[in-house]
Amino acid sequence: MAFPFLGRGLVHHPLDLDHRGNPPSHPQWLDLLAQEFVAHRYDLKWLIREILHTRAYQRSSLLPEGVETVAVTRFRTALERRLSPEVLLDSILEATEERERIQKSTDAKANYDAYRARFLKAFAAQPREAETEIEPALRSALFLLNDPLLLDLLRERPNNLVGRLCRESAPAKLTDELYLAVLSRRPTDTERQQVQQFLSRPAPDRAKAIGQLAWALLASMEFNVQH
Repeated sequence: MAFPFLGRGLVHHPLDLDHRGNPPSHPQWLDLLAQEFVAHRYDLKWLIREILHTRAYQRSSLLPEGVETVAVTRFRTALERRLSPEVLLDSILEATEERERIQKSTDAKANYDAYRARFLKAFAAQPREAETEIEPALRSALFLLNDPLLLDLLRERPNNLVGRLCRESAPAKLTDELYLAVLSRRPTDTERQQVQQFLSRPAPDRAKAIGQLAWALLASMEFNVQH
């Protein structure tokens, strides 16, 4: 039984280990869930809601204080997982505030499909390979560095992230807005200082400099990994 919400199944296995010799890590929990699932007439919404309400799902990826290591099968911490290509694309469109422009374009479906095809090529596992591990790949790095469609999302436009930040004159507020938009948190004092130092350098194109800052956050492991 796979738990995509938790990053690991109660019966966790590669594709070739789905057999009785690979027992569940928590058989009592598995039996209880199965019984309750039947009792609720195979209601998937109920099952999903029950899993999301558990403490196991709501835990941080940080180890509890005083614990140095913990077996992944104990569900003591959240497991860090790379975002799937489709989720990564949607997250980038949301962070850059470019979703609406693409959805309202002349051929919205074709435009979105073009982005999706590029993200799948760059980040998806090879055919018939399970996407269960974070595996760095040269094609992914090159995509983040050079793909014209991705970099086009970081151009200044009236209603996107870079355009909004270009209209902000206060460096501290600009930095806060950037981090909140991309990483959903406020910057640390060190990060705030780094951004302000970068923006204080002479630059012929301020919009391009802001786009580079946004790109750096979008390319970071913090953005690309579900914590």
